[in-house]
Amino acid sequence: IALVEKIIAKDGSKNYLRRLLGYCYTDTKDYDKGLQIMQDYFKIVDPEKIIARDFIYFGKLQLNSSKDTAAAIANFHKAMEKDTAEWELNEEIGNLYYAQKNYCGAAQHYQIWIDSLGTEAKSVSIYKLGFCYYFCKDDTMRYQHALEQFIKVTEMNPDAGIGYLWAGKSAAKLDVEVDSTAASIAQFGKAVPYFEKYAQLADPVKNKKDLIDAYSYLVYYHYIRKEDTITREIIAKILALDPANPTALELQKALDATPPPGGNK
Repeated sequence: IALVEKIIAKDGSKNYLRRLLGYCYTDTKDYDKGLQIMQDYFKIVDPEKIIARDFIYFGKLQLNSSKDTAAAIANFHKAMEKDTAEWELNEEIGNLYYAQKNYCGAAQHYQIWIDSLGTEAKSVSIYKLGFCYYFCKDDTMRYQHALEQFIKVTEMNPDAGIGYLWAGKSAAKLDVEVDSTAASIAQFGKAVPYFEKYAQLADPVKNKKDLIDAYSYLVYYHYIRKEDTITREIIAKILALDPANPTALELQKALDATPPPGGNK
């Protein structure tokens, strides 16, 4: 930095050294100076001489100095347009959108990034993609897309409950509206295998709330099918976790009021 500053002070025409100085200030975390240098650099530089890394460093400085996320994202896009080898910036852009709760934007870039990784993609990244799809209101198939990702998580980590939990949440959103018809009852239950597996893996202390939610879905599934014995078993599990649970108490009251003819199933 000291050497380059001396050269620029004597000869300001060597603009490529401003680039170097901007990079150095970024790496030494002197972001305000770096941003000023890169702003000067972009005012002077011949557009044909701009390289992808210029946009990357400019974006990093905008994030850390002026906190201009939108401008940084724009520069990261320019870097990828300049050099497709910089595709990993999709993760960075995804993270920035995720922090803003722009889940649709995050999902788009996480998907590109994960597709580029192929078999090297880690389950935590796929989980985050599924989470973004789940909350992306602009995607009319968001729950289906989320389910596909969470199923991958369960396949990669079959002993971890989190994938099954969110696969269940996503699948439940794909269920039909249940009425008194046999057809709707038969179609309801897309989340059953995921919540059943989650219930086997979940810690009743650490995962109490999510476990109650999973049991609440399962108890309703068996109740509408008049599978009273199983329904009572799940009610007992819910009440063991939450003795005042209104759903469990209401179902227990309904079962006690109308004992099934011909014995339990």
